[in-house]
Amino acid sequence: MPEGPEVKRTTERLNRFLQGSKLQEIVVEDDRWFQNQVRDEVSLFMSELSKGPLEIRSVDCKGKFIYFQIGKFDVHHTLGMTGTWRFPGKGDHKHRRLVLKTDKGEITYVDYRKFGTFKIFHDKPETLQKKLGTLGPDLLNEEVSEDLFLSRMRGEHTRKGYNHKEVTQVMMDQKAVAGIGNYIKAEALYMSKINPRAKVGDLSDEELKELGRACIWVIHASYKARGATIRNYKLPNGDVGDYKFEFQVYSQKTDPSGNKVIREETADKRTTHWVSEIQTRGVTTQNHL
Repeated sequence: MPEGPEVKRTTERLNRFLQGSKLQEIVVEDDRWFQNQVRDEVSLFMSELSKGPLEIRSVDCKGKFIYFQIGKFDVHHTLGMTGTWRFPGKGDHKHRRLVLKTDKGEITYVDYRKFGTFKIFHDKPETLQKKLGTLGPDLLNEEVSEDLFLSRMRGEHTRKGYNHKEVTQVMMDQKAVAGIGNYIKAEALYMSKINPRAKVGDLSDEELKELGRACIWVIHASYKARGATIRNYKLPNGDVGDYKFEFQVYSQKTDPSGNKVIREETADKRTTHWVSEIQTRGVTTQNHL
C-alpha cells in the first residue's frame, strides 16, 4: 500500500502535469470498478464535463488522502493497496481503470486490486474541509512537534483516549497521525525499540516522543531518498553524512545485527516485521507470555 512518501511523490507529479490543464474527457476502462469505487455526485460531474472542459485547479494531499479540485468539484481520492497513475509514455497496462484526457495529454489510473476510491462533490468546500479535519497531523507535510505527536498518540483529542490500544493500532489510524503505513510503522518501532504488542499506556512519554522522532525521520528519509543516496542528510543521532535509505526489518529475514525478523499480524490487522531481541520496550516478560 502506498504510504505518505509515495502518495506525496504521486501527488506532486499529478499536480505538475495537471494543474491549469483542461479536463476534456474521462474514459472508463472498467465499468464494474467505476460503479463500485467512484461515488457521490458522479452523474453531475460527467454531465458538466460533457458540456465542455473543466479546469483542473490543483492536486494536493494530506497523509495518504489525495484531493483534486476540478472546476467547482472536489474529488477525494485514495490509492488503496495497489493504485497508481501512469503518465504519458509509460505504455499500456491491463489493469487500467480510467483515463483522464486533458489538453496536456493523457494519464491513466491503474489498480491491480481495485481498492482505490474516488468521491466527487459539487460546490461543497465544507465537505473537503471536514474530511481534512478528520485526519491527524501530516508527518511529512507539517511541522509536528514531539509534544503534538505525544498528544495524538495518547488520544487526547478523543473522549476515551488511546492508552488502552496497542501502539500499532494508533500508528496506523490516520485520524491520529496521517501518513504512516506498514513499512514506516515497522521501521520506526524497530528504531525506537518498542514492541509492537505494547499498549500506548505502557509506554512512557519519552518513549512515545522517541517513536515520534523515528516516524518523522523514516517518512522524510524515504521521501528524500527515492531509492538513491541522500547527500549530507541529518541522521537521528544528529550526525550529518551521506545516507542510503534501506529497510532494516521490513521485508527482511534478519536485521543488520543478524537477529531474526518476525512477521506476524498485530492489532492493526496488518503484518508487522519486528525483532524480539531488540524491541522490548512496553511489554514485560510476564504480560508478553
